[in-house]
Amino acid sequence: ASFPLESIREIKVEIGQFGSTKFDTILLREWSYLLRIGGEIHLPVPPSCDTSLHRMLENFFPRGGLSIVDVNEKQDLREYRLRKVVPSLDPEDSPSRYTFGIVTHGKSNEQVKFIIESIRAQKIPEYEIIICGYYKQPIGTDTRYLEFTEQDEKGWVTRKKNIICEASKFENIVVVHDRVAFRPGWYEGMLRYGNAFEALSCVQTYRRVFRTWDWVTFSVPYPSQRFFCLGLSYRDWDPCVFMDGGLNILKKKVWKNSPYNDELFWEEKEDVEFSHRLAANGVLIRFNPFAKCESLRWRHNVVRIARYNPQRLGKPRVLEPLTFFFNLVFKTKKNWNYFRDKRWSYYSSRIRHHLYRYSRMFANHRQYRRALIGYLTIFFLYRDLVTTAVCRIEIAKLLYLLGWKNLAKRGLKAWLARWAEHSPNTEMNTSAHFYLGEILLQEEDQQNAAQCFRAVLSIAPDHKRARERLRALSSVSSPSQKPTIAQQ
Repeated sequence: ASFPLESIREIKVEIGQFGSTKFDTILLREWSYLLRIGGEIHLPVPPSCDTSLHRMLENFFPRGGLSIVDVNEKQDLREYRLRKVVPSLDPEDSPSRYTFGIVTHGKSNEQVKFIIESIRAQKIPEYEIIICGYYKQPIGTDTRYLEFTEQDEKGWVTRKKNIICEASKFENIVVVHDRVAFRPGWYEGMLRYGNAFEALSCVQTYRRVFRTWDWVTFSVPYPSQRFFCLGLSYRDWDPCVFMDGGLNILKKKVWKNSPYNDELFWEEKEDVEFSHRLAANGVLIRFNPFAKCESLRWRHNVVRIARYNPQRLGKPRVLEPLTFFFNLVFKTKKNWNYFRDKRWSYYSSRIRHHLYRYSRMFANHRQYRRALIGYLTIFFLYRDLVTTAVCRIEIAKLLYLLGWKNLAKRGLKAWLARWAEHSPNTEMNTSAHFYLGEILLQEEDQQNAAQCFRAVLSIAPDHKRARERLRALSSVSSPSQKPTIAQQ
């Protein structure tokens, strides 16, 4: 059953419902939303939770939202009578009025346009859009532009968010960075959740598959440095949750009591500090699973999700295969950029040496597939001429040994056409001619095969296998009519 807000006169809680999970704070807040002014909650509390209840009322109802009227001793329990004395809703607050603020630095104009169109597509009865930062593009009558470029090199996002909140006309404020767009049905999801909230996050995905940091816990109170970020299930909650800076949904009265910290800049954990300061001031950060947004770009890995545990923060769950692959690609790219920009010159030769070593080892032990992966890795990582030449010939040899003779033949011919003149007397040239001769011999192209084996002997006269192949071909009296290797 669903009840209108502030419509119930009395709520009686059954024994055992309070003090058994970590969601007691949420339960108490939701019950208070349903109570009318002067309504009461009859709450039986075990003696072990007595202190927790007082701390909860002090922390999350600091302005007297609920007050203790009476306490009755019953067996091993204490029954509290809590009375609601402050309304939960502002008379001017309406679920059909929203202010959308977009924080931008002037480098993502196309994405800002996309975000504006995604807001207009929601068909909200009353809304306004405020762009703060630098944006020199045409805007509509529903949009205001507030230019602010101070200390853009540091990313003064906190100051821009304060400017947006101060200029907003409506109580419901949604502040986004210029990378978060609203998916169709976002507004319907907000209506389904209801207007009884203080600070809120919602579903955010990247490419509609990967979860971004939409519902994450810092694991410890800010500003502790012994933290680890852990994603939460959408039905979970933790006292140390924080709203990612890319999307904040909050009431204007909440912002007035706890504005963004202007002394912090982007990438200085300003979102964690803001969220934990809200919690310290009695704001309960919640999550709306019905409203969905899309991150147009994403530069972080996907956090591990904690197992759902109603008592405490759960242990990290094993990543799904697709998420694991995303993180693997992300970390590889990040480390690659670090090596390339910082210490690539130092690590380059060592990495290449080990890759060569293991590739040769696999080839010697006839593990040709693993050797092929190793040489392909070297080929794509190192693009200098010598490395490219070596890898091409080794890859062609391994393709031949794996039975992919057509690919090997094409690779060997391409290598000889490009590199034979640059390295006429090298072991690579010898190998290329010999393996090409082997392939041609299997195709019964005896004339071109003999030509390849003669080229091998001209470079390496002691090559026994080429001499044996040429001796076997010397008994052939009638030459093939196929074109020569030079004509090919």
